[in-house]
This record gives sequence, structure tokens and C-alpha cells, in this order.
Amino acid sequence: MHENLVDVIERLNRKLVGMYTYYGINGMFNDLLGLYKYVKYELYRVMCRRSQKKIKVAKYKLILERIPIAKPKIYVQIW
Repeated sequence: MHENLVDVIERLNRKLVGMYTYYGINGMFNDLLGLYKYVKYELYRVMCRRSQKKIKVAKYKLILERIPIAKPKIYVQIW
């Protein structure tokens, strides 16, 4: 919560890409997409708790455009 936002998102992306490569098969895409949405929401919640002023959703979207969170993709086709 107290670290630089760029470092937090980079570390988060490394962890997410690792999960995507491990669970990235055909039938798991919807679950990975749910994980992606959950991570985006939780990051927003943590950012709101960092300061005394709440961060606006528009500003959060601008931050995510500059420093994107890794999106899920299928790595192995099993059928």
C-alpha cells in the first residue's frame, strides 16, 4: 500500500502472467477474466485507501492506460 504505484503494478503483472500461463487453457478463460476484473477492483480500493481523498474513477482509468494491468490469454489449446 505504501510503495510506488509503478512498482506495485509491475509486481502484480508478474504474478498475474504467472497465473495466466499456469491456468491458461481453453475452459479457464472466464475464470481468468473474473480474476482480472477482481484485481482491477481491489487495486482501485487500495488506491482509495492510500490517501485521504478518494481517487476518481476517471483518474484511475487514466492511470491504467499509462501502466496497464496484464490481461488474460489462452496459452494452451487442449481442444
